Amino acid sequence: MSRHLDDTGTGHPILGFLDLLESGLDDIAGVRAWSLNAEETSSAITRLVSDLARLAEVEARLLGQAEVVDLPGTIGARSLAQWLSRTTRLTAGEAGRRTRLATALAAHDQTREAVAAGAVLPEQATVITAAVEALDEEYAAEADRAEAYLIGEAAHFDAYRLRELGEKLVEVIDPDTAEAHEAKKLAEQEARALKQAEVKFRTGGDGTVRGSFVLPQLQAEMFRKALQALAAPKHVRAVEGAGAYDYQKPTPHKLGLAFIEYLERYPLDKLPTMGGLAATVVITAPADTVTGDGQKAGRTEG
Repeated sequence: MSRHLDDTGTGHPILGFLDLLESGLDDIAGVRAWSLNAEETSSAITRLVSDLARLAEVEARLLGQAEVVDLPGTIGARSLAQWLSRTTRLTAGEAGRRTRLATALAAHDQTREAVAAGAVLPEQATVITAAVEALDEEYAAEADRAEAYLIGEAAHFDAYRLRELGEKLVEVIDPDTAEAHEAKKLAEQEARALKQAEVKFRTGGDGTVRGSFVLPQLQAEMFRKALQALAAPKHVRAVEGAGAYDYQKPTPHKLGLAFIEYLERYPLDKLPTMGGLAATVVITAPADTVTGDGQKAGRTEG
């Protein structure tokens, strides 16, 4: 049974705890850590990380209450995250992260209790709740068991590894259908990736064109491998001669040159025809640039 913390006159245990916490922090504000040995320092850091998780759970409960009493409405904020950002000086992104955690913990008691005990860190809790919520409806009855499994694994793995485990929850809760389920998920993922595929170009006005792309993971890896092969020292020396490879050149620049070579080496007879012709870059220029000694610049479509 925890001791009462409301004997400070504040009237509520949480407020009493904050009084004690702030008083304790004041007491150690000027205390140096130099006298702690290695074992004590390690223990203190580990305990503090766990305690900060427990405080995050207290904050999550308070944020839930802030929504109940409509604190955002008192300042005309559009959301709880906006209210939190305005009143605490947190960035909008960090305020959003904390309010999302509060919402997730309110819906998942097992994870909330684990965070309150310091056994699960906030970033782990975010991953656990997201993985459980992502379960297909057919596995809803096993959600509690899946959540308990991830909470147990949180004692051994960080949030990144937990995310990987969360993607394979079906292997834990229903091994017999896991393979078929994984195949279905991969097919859906590939279909979504194809729909999101895009390439964008933006003329820089200085002789360069910048761009960005979104590709399915498989094709992106194929593209990466192709560029890495063209940028490899052995290939560069074979094409340009011994000593041509510059080890000091930044990798992004090497890959950029490899991309240029990739485009220049692509066989034109493999391209589809457009209006009866192979796909061609059209350059418009004065006639004497071609027929005479002119040195005037031409223009492409872009």
